[in-house]
Amino acid sequence: MELSSKSQEAQLRHAQVLQELEVKRRVHTVRVPTLEKDVKAKLRELGEPITLFGEKPEDRLKRLKMIVARKEVEQEESGAVSSMVAGASSATGAHLPEVEHVQIQKKFYTPAGEGLKKARVEIATFSFDQARKRLKTARDEREDLELFRKRQEGTVGLYNTLSSLLMNASQIGDSRPLTACAFSKDDASRIIATCSWSGHARLWDRARFEAEDCKDDDMLIRSLRGHTGRVQHLDFHPQACCPTGPSEDSANLATASVDSSAMIWSLKSSKPLRTLEGHKSRLCRVKWHPQGRHVGTTSFDTTWRLWDVETGAELLLQEGHARQTYGLAFHPDGSLVASGDLGSVGHVWDLRSGKSIFMMQKHVKGILSMDWSPNGWTLATASDDHTVLIWDLRKQKCSYTLPAHSAIISVVKFAPRSGEYMLTGSYDKTCKLWNTRDWNQLAELAGHEGHIMGADISADEKHFVTASYDRTWKQWAHEDEF
Repeated sequence: MELSSKSQEAQLRHAQVLQELEVKRRVHTVRVPTLEKDVKAKLRELGEPITLFGEKPEDRLKRLKMIVARKEVEQEESGAVSSMVAGASSATGAHLPEVEHVQIQKKFYTPAGEGLKKARVEIATFSFDQARKRLKTARDEREDLELFRKRQEGTVGLYNTLSSLLMNASQIGDSRPLTACAFSKDDASRIIATCSWSGHARLWDRARFEAEDCKDDDMLIRSLRGHTGRVQHLDFHPQACCPTGPSEDSANLATASVDSSAMIWSLKSSKPLRTLEGHKSRLCRVKWHPQGRHVGTTSFDTTWRLWDVETGAELLLQEGHARQTYGLAFHPDGSLVASGDLGSVGHVWDLRSGKSIFMMQKHVKGILSMDWSPNGWTLATASDDHTVLIWDLRKQKCSYTLPAHSAIISVVKFAPRSGEYMLTGSYDKTCKLWNTRDWNQLAELAGHEGHIMGADISADEKHFVTASYDRTWKQWAHEDEF
C-alpha cells in the first residue's frame, strides 16, 4: 500500500526536524580549530565562504561548527542508507550503485614538542607526589580524632576573627586605576605587589606600615617598569620570599599586560628578567604553576599558553575557546588547569596529557576569575553574570550557585591553606567572605570608592588586601590589631 502525498510530506518534515535537532546537539561537541586563520582555512577546504558581510570571528566559528555538524549527521545518515541498500542488494542479488563516502572531519590536536613532553613528565611526577601528600593529610584528619578536633577548633577561631575585620591601612597605589594585588607567599606575607593601568607594578613592604612616622616613600620598595601598556594582572611565585624558595635575584613575580606580553621579575631589580612573547592580542591573566617552573597566560586571542620561566620558551599554545580567554587557575597538585572565556564557557585541562576533561557551560556571561579549593576537587568560577558557581570535579557538575554580588565579580579566591572560606571581589565596590561549608556570608569589606579589581588572602588567612579602580589598595585585619 503506497503512502499518500500528505503522509510522505509529513514524514519528510518530521525527518528534517529530527535532523536539525541532532545537528544542534552535535554543534556543542564537534571539534574544529579555533584560531581565526585556521577557521578560514577549514571553511575554504569545505567549499564555504570564508567570511560573510558583517560576520564577527565568533560568528564565523559558530557557522563552521554548524556546517561540520550538519555534514557529520548527513554522512551518518548516508552510511545508514548505504547499509540498508547493501543489505537489500545481498538479499535480492540485484546490483545497485555504491554510495560514495567522504571524510569530513579530521582529528584536530596540537603536536607536543620536546620541551612540552619534558615539562609534562616533570608536572606528572610533581602532581603525583602532591596528591599523595594531600590525600594522606585528609586521611589523617579523618582517622585521628585529636587532629580532627584541632581542625574544628581552628576553624571556629578563624570564623570569629573574620567576623570582626576592619581596614587597617589605605594607600594610593598609582596615578591610574589599580588592576590587581597579591601577597608574597612567606608565612608573614611581608610584601604586597600591585599593578595598574600606568603600565607599572609596585612592591610594598607591609612591615613599614607599623612605623608611626611612616611615609609613602618608606613603604614603597620598588617600581617595576617594562611594559608599554596597562598591566592587567600579576602573581607571585608559589614560594616567593620563603626560606626554601627562589632567591630575591631570581624569578619571583610574573605580570601580564595589554601589550601582548608577560614579564618575569626578581625582587632586586626594576627591570624584568625576561619577557614572554607570542600571544597575538592583549593578556588577561598570568598564573604560576605550583611547581614554580612554569607560568600560564590567557589572552584575547582565544588561547591560553604555558611558558618555561627559565628559558622564556612557549611550551604549549592551547586552543579550544571560541571567545577571548580570561580566567585561569592551576590545580593545587599541579595536574590540572582551568580556563574560562568571555563566552561563558570553561574548560578543565589535564596538563599531563593535554586533554580537555571537563567543560563548564552554566554561566550566562564571561568567566573572569577562577580558583581551586585546597581540597583538590572544588572549583569556583566568578562571572560577569554576578554569580559564583561551585563545581564538583568528582561529579563533573555544578554543585552550588552563589548570587554573591550585584555587579561584575572580578576575583574569587579560596583560603589558601584551610579552604574554610572563599573571598569574592566585585564592581559593586565590596569584597565578601563566604563560609565554604554552607555558603553563608561571614563578612563584607566595604570602603573603596571604585570597582574592586583585585584581592588576595595572606598566608595566615587572617589578613586581606584589595585593589580598586579608585587608585588605592587597602589592607584589612582583625580589629584587635589596631
